[in-house]
Amino acid sequence: MGMTGSTRGLNLDDYRPDFIGVDDPCDEENTGTPEQREKMNALFFGSLQQGLAPVSEFPHSKMGLFQTGLNKDDLINLCHKDPTWKTIKLGCFDTKGESVWPVRFPTATLKKSKKAFFERNQIHYWLREMECKIVSAENAAFNTTLLQFYQTKPTDLQVIIGIDPARETKLRTKAHKAAIVAIGVSKGIAYLLEYWAEPNQNPEAIWQAYLSMAIAHRPIITAIEATAYQQTLAWYFNQRRVQTNTYIGAIREYNDRRKKPDRIRQAYTGRIAQGSFKVRKEHQTFVEALATYTDDVDIDVLDAGAIALDASSPYLRATAFGEAVDDDSNLPIPYEGNIKLEYEGSCP
Repeated sequence: MGMTGSTRGLNLDDYRPDFIGVDDPCDEENTGTPEQREKMNALFFGSLQQGLAPVSEFPHSKMGLFQTGLNKDDLINLCHKDPTWKTIKLGCFDTKGESVWPVRFPTATLKKSKKAFFERNQIHYWLREMECKIVSAENAAFNTTLLQFYQTKPTDLQVIIGIDPARETKLRTKAHKAAIVAIGVSKGIAYLLEYWAEPNQNPEAIWQAYLSMAIAHRPIITAIEATAYQQTLAWYFNQRRVQTNTYIGAIREYNDRRKKPDRIRQAYTGRIAQGSFKVRKEHQTFVEALATYTDDVDIDVLDAGAIALDASSPYLRATAFGEAVDDDSNLPIPYEGNIKLEYEGSCP
């Protein structure tokens, strides 16, 4: 029976059904506007659900909905929020990144298909259809379709590494990840070089991951978030530099009192829109993090990248590190876009 059929007051031989199963009632058309979604919601929760046999007659009466989420306000997502419904989300990958149904969908095939969607700038379609993650292009924090890709990095890159140390708070429901991101800058363009993120609070493990990245990219500055307890990681890094006689660039404590969502949005939005933030095809996990980011989701690798991007700008760095930038000669990192003015008297 179709959803638009005669569903009100279902009665079969004087009995109301004790089980109603509804399979994929929503599509792009009937969830496309608020009015269409409201019509579907009224039909499902009002007409159809009320046709279920009451528990006084059938104590085990049930209703099932099998649906791929298409919009945050569609039927299945309303059920996710409704305490009278028990819901399960089943994406194609498990927590280890392996296929949950390898006989039908081998892991290698899924990853190959996902990579193809990524390279077509259609990752949001894949996430919706295969991983049950709704990423609406119009409601997304970042328009990842504008991301620029590069194959060969410039030879004159000035590299900055940003580190967001792992930390614990009473409000956290899952492990916080320590994240390290290397950004290279040339002629005003920022290039994502490498990133690392693990749920690890061991300073030595973070140091080893950083050391490998620093040797590979030779940063001129490593910016470590130093709010409260996180300040101890900067101290630990300086101790390890002395012990190992490894001095690659400067270790700077990054003190930024902005809220993390503000910092992340301000770091990436303009750069992505103007094509001045470039990634490689291999950076699929990072791009997926950008595509799925919302302000209530703590994605540590994006924050580490935001720290590195801020540290790559002399003027933003002046705020974070307390540096005074008075003129071009005092810029900690030379920037090719600066215009050298010739002065005659007191005027240029």
